[in-house]
Amino acid sequence: MAINNKSLKIVIIAGEASGDSLGAALMRDLKVKNPSIEFMGIAGSLMQAQGMESLFPMEDLSVMGIAEILPQLPKLLKRIKQTVAAVEAFQPDYIVTIDAPDFSKRVVKRLRKNEKSVQAKFVHYVAPTVWAWRPKRAALFAKLYDAMFCLFPFEPPYFEREGMKAYFVGHPVVKEKLHGNDKAKTLGVFYGSRLGELERSGAVLTATAKDWLIKNPQGMLIIPTLPHMVGGIETLLADVKGRCEFVVGQKKQAFAQINKAIAVSGTIGLELAVAGIPHLIAYKTNTLTYWIVKSLVKVKYAHLANLILDEPVVPEYLQNDCTVENMIKGLESLDIDKQKHAFNKLEDVLNSDLSAADCLLTL
Repeated sequence: MAINNKSLKIVIIAGEASGDSLGAALMRDLKVKNPSIEFMGIAGSLMQAQGMESLFPMEDLSVMGIAEILPQLPKLLKRIKQTVAAVEAFQPDYIVTIDAPDFSKRVVKRLRKNEKSVQAKFVHYVAPTVWAWRPKRAALFAKLYDAMFCLFPFEPPYFEREGMKAYFVGHPVVKEKLHGNDKAKTLGVFYGSRLGELERSGAVLTATAKDWLIKNPQGMLIIPTLPHMVGGIETLLADVKGRCEFVVGQKKQAFAQINKAIAVSGTIGLELAVAGIPHLIAYKTNTLTYWIVKSLVKVKYAHLANLILDEPVVPEYLQNDCTVENMIKGLESLDIDKQKHAFNKLEDVLNSDLSAADCLLTL
């Protein structure tokens, strides 16, 4: 039942696949509560399926890393200007930015600079990892935004102490109800959602997967991915294409076929953990970016499940440790029983009684 029939205008800006998923779920929930809502923003395929026409391709924002952003800076500045102009013309009641903090902050700063340009509530969805590095960002976000929607229960206090409203709205991975397949003879290979990730980590994941195929003659690779990634992955797996199944944009279907997995580090690791799928993670980035980030990060683990559980349940192969030899050994020695036992604890931690839609409409 709708909360009210007042016509509302809401801008939602997503910068990558995980943000697109969150944005689509938020749009769906909001439309149930108020069918007259108008949406505008930057969207991927999932948000577009909910009825939003994207200002420009969301992939234009899928750039991360200090060294990687610099060559794309002129395009990003152009997109910032374009977005600000579109938002001012739309005159929304709410502006929700999801992930893509570097882009989002610049858009919001420009909109805030001219207080008469828009009269909206500003919300950022997915808290920056102030608990891991650069804690002073909490104060910056508190100046720019009216509220923060957090995915983890330990995050709100970091922003509340800066005088900002912050809500733990639960993590989407526990709502998707994804499950692996204990009986299948399959290996899921997750190359990430960015072409840069494929370029830097793709060769290692591919070599590890091919070694697994040699040792498992009846085995199959399941490749869950996104449309813009398919061509590059097909090239890497061309010589074993008869033993690969690509699943494009159908995460639930993909997970239901997977017995164990190797993945680029990111949200996908937590998704695999909540689904109970044994796995390991890998990641390589630009050397300059890696050393800058390494000097700033204050946490012991890269994998979110390891952080939440406070133990290295999932093997992590990062930067110099991200080698074919290490990955193959790690996959062979994967402690499946230990991982599954640990993963069972995650769902309770990540559930919340609050929803992002409810929190937004009560601001």
